[in-house]
Amino acid sequence: MVIPLSASGVVTVGVLAFVASWNSYLLPLFILNKEALFTLPLGVQAFASQHSVDTARVLAFVSLSMIPALVFFSTMERRIVGGLTGAVKG
Repeated sequence: MVIPLSASGVVTVGVLAFVASWNSYLLPLFILNKEALFTLPLGVQAFASQHSVDTARVLAFVSLSMIPALVFFSTMERRIVGGLTGAVKG
């Protein structure tokens, strides 16, 4: 009885943890040395130079990097809303 009721909450925490790790910037900035291993936010930062930013490339990069997180969130949306509604009546 407890496991079916807690499934929505577990999925909600999982989705929020996935989005937080997808958007992490500070820890990979300290740990990663090679540009080939950079996370997506670090890759966006790499497009900017000291004096200029290629806005078109940054926009394209950000748009393409949003797609996997958007698909994951869209598929788990029902579970997230179900976890926020509270107890199930029935």
